[in-house]
Amino acid sequence: GRVLNVIAEGRLVNLAAPIALGHPVEVMDQSFGVQAVVVRELAENGEAYEPGVHDVPDELDREVAEIKLAAEGVEHDALSDEQREYMDSWEHGT
Repeated sequence: GRVLNVIAEGRLVNLAAPIALGHPVEVMDQSFGVQAVVVRELAENGEAYEPGVHDVPDELDREVAEIKLAAEGVEHDALSDEQREYMDSWEHGT
């Protein structure tokens, strides 16, 4: 039969510790969204990845961000080639 595993007594996981303040749901839904698209990516293309720790591909991050913005009714335009070239020219954290 089916099994349902309930963690943290069914509460939000980031609020389960006795003094945890947790993240707002707006942060958590994006975190879970990224986890979901990464699982899909691994299920569909897992053979392309060597064992180890990998950064989330930017296109998956963007996919989750676009879904979130659409769900919130936020309209946005796409980056121009010049903007994308600028973004790709620097390392994160610099």
